[in-house]
Amino acid sequence: MQPPPRYNVLGVGVSALTLSQARDQVIGVRGQRRRGYICLGTAAGLTAARADPALRKIFNASWLTTPDGMPLVWLGP
Repeated sequence: MQPPPRYNVLGVGVSALTLSQARDQVIGVRGQRRRGYICLGTAAGLTAARADPALRKIFNASWLTTPDGMPLVWLGP
């Protein structure tokens, strides 16, 4: 299952998906040998990532970086 497209918020690619799409993504890879991780993209976390290249890299290397909070949802497509 391909991860959803991302939109840029302060240099971090936030996954463009709904809660039900996130659920479907996680359930869709159940039982597969897959390495990856999911980040919860909060406004505070993405603001910190803007100033911290290592943190920004962690967010951007994730399988999913979900928007956690309405301000990030509003910024999405």
